[in-house]
Amino acid sequence: LDFLFQNNIVAAYSATSYSGGSIWKPVIGLENVTVPADVSFDATERAFHTPGGGNLMEIPIRTSPVALDKVTFEMWIKPVSCFGEDSRCWVITQSPDFGWPRSITLSDSRLGFTSITVGQRWDSGLGRSAFNRWTHLVGVWDHEGTANVYRDGVKGNAFSPAGNGVGTDNAKQTLLLGGYSNNEAAHTSNILISEVVIYNTSLTDEQVAQLYAKGRISCTECRSGTYKHLRGSQSCSICPSTASSSSGSTTCTCPDGFGFIEDENECGDLKECELGTHTCPGGSPKNSTCYDTEGSFECDCNPGWMWAADSNECVDIDECKHEIARCDCNAVCRNSEGSFECACGDGWTGTGMPGGCADIDECIQGVPCASLGCNNTLGSFLCVCPTGYQADNAQSSCVQVNECELNPCDDVANCTDTEGSFLCQCEAGFAGSGVPGSCFDINECDSGQHDCQHVPCLNTLGSFRCAGECNA
Repeated sequence: LDFLFQNNIVAAYSATSYSGGSIWKPVIGLENVTVPADVSFDATERAFHTPGGGNLMEIPIRTSPVALDKVTFEMWIKPVSCFGEDSRCWVITQSPDFGWPRSITLSDSRLGFTSITVGQRWDSGLGRSAFNRWTHLVGVWDHEGTANVYRDGVKGNAFSPAGNGVGTDNAKQTLLLGGYSNNEAAHTSNILISEVVIYNTSLTDEQVAQLYAKGRISCTECRSGTYKHLRGSQSCSICPSTASSSSGSTTCTCPDGFGFIEDENECGDLKECELGTHTCPGGSPKNSTCYDTEGSFECDCNPGWMWAADSNECVDIDECKHEIARCDCNAVCRNSEGSFECACGDGWTGTGMPGGCADIDECIQGVPCASLGCNNTLGSFLCVCPTGYQADNAQSSCVQVNECELNPCDDVANCTDTEGSFLCQCEAGFAGSGVPGSCFDINECDSGQHDCQHVPCLNTLGSFRCAGECNA
């Protein structure tokens, strides 16, 4: 088995080397661990189970400052529970107690819960350890120097000077695994222990980090239903009840829609929407939205899109064609992907939404008619000329209208075009205004407007003749 820093190891124990019975032999070192009947061996976890409250495992090794001025305890454990509500959960302890013996704890509130003893109350800053997961614990003491504690590679507060555990260096000194003393409930722990290593030096932060990165030692291939950690442990752990694994697996297979969370040893929702592993059509969030559900996900078409069963996708709704869009009566509807636009028509301005289009008064916004007059109309305008004039072909100026070409006068009247108007004048022999139907024959005989001498005057249409004269 491959242990780091072997030149500084006093004794090293791995549960993978246990062959049964009341003796747990070291991988490195000479002293055996005594395994009492109260301690069982979990073959699946490849670890010893100390339930607490009974006899503890013992290692006949002296670790007081008299024997080891500098010492490091390293353990791989899996806390199951503390033995009793008030248990302080000590996991390895120097015995006998010479006054705050060198120990590692999991739940001693006097020391910061996960901590080491330093000779007085203090706070390690690490807090409680989690149950039912493999945990790497390291306690480091340098007598009259600094003491440090680490959990899963994370260093707690440091304490100095560390002067605890001093006593007569007698041959009866031991290390107890799983508590403070035999048959004592206040400090014992319900834990699994797979590895214990004692070093005759105070390991550095970097060395402790290497130990944690190396993980637990295992000489077995994990069977089906268990898995081997890729980080933090090399032993086998049982998959959660909802998961499975094949022989030699390094992870557990969860039901569809769930993924294995190694740190928590459980199957958790995959959150396909958050991870982008969903299959919502069209590429969310363009035309559909993904909603995570427990173990799965749901897709909804976004507003402006609808489900097309024949193509199995969200397609654009043409709001203009289906008369879903509401635009102003003076606006036009233009469809767009997932929406629509209302645009006011020519001669109108505004949002295009209902009531949102206002007439543009082109006459006051510019000179659309050049020198012509301008009359605004709803949505447009008219270019106008004064009476008697009309716009030229270029709509740029007014030209005079020859009204006489339209025969506006009486049949026996003459039309004279004038600036911007016209005159009608009845022909000679007729009187009247000249407008249609107004000219009438003048009776020159009655009015004395003839030149007949001594003969009668005879009236004719538009003239007269004297009796005895022939008609011209």
